Amino acid sequence: HFPGATQADSVGLAAALNALGSAHFYHHRAAPAAQAFEESRFLLEATLPEDHPNVMTVRSNEAVCLQSLGRYAEAERLLREVLASRRRVFGEESAWVASSLDNLGVCLAHQGRHEEAIPVLREGLAVAGKTFGPDHRETDNIAHDLGIALVRANHVTEGLALYDRRLAKLATDDADG
Repeated sequence: HFPGATQADSVGLAAALNALGSAHFYHHRAAPAAQAFEESRFLLEATLPEDHPNVMTVRSNEAVCLQSLGRYAEAERLLREVLASRRRVFGEESAWVASSLDNLGVCLAHQGRHEEAIPVLREGLAVAGKTFGPDHRETDNIAHDLGIALVRANHVTEGLALYDRRLAKLATDDADG
């Protein structure tokens, strides 16, 4: 907060910091991205309610960035907070919840907690199928993440069957055009 600054000034600065963090992350500069996301989050948390969509978005961005830095405990905490907020605000079956479940499942899997990741990713896939549809790219991405978790948790037959369905779908998509 700066002397004479308004809430809109703080939100505007937070949006700029989020955009800066996204640019850094896109260019594989995770450390400065994490710093920008953290600064944005601090500004927003001081200005807006916890369940405000801007707060949720910045928390999610920061968490994904922290995960890429191997800071899994911090990332997981933020991802769980975002998931709880998105469930409260958007309901159990929303695209936002599907995305949050995928992010949390991937974070758990990156920590080697594949058995914990599987039900989270299964739920994310179910929600994505309902909200995006079975043929949407986001649904495919979550199916991919679930397949990896299944194989790494030694549920190889199920994981490979999921991949076979995805490959068949991709081949059909390529043949169609």
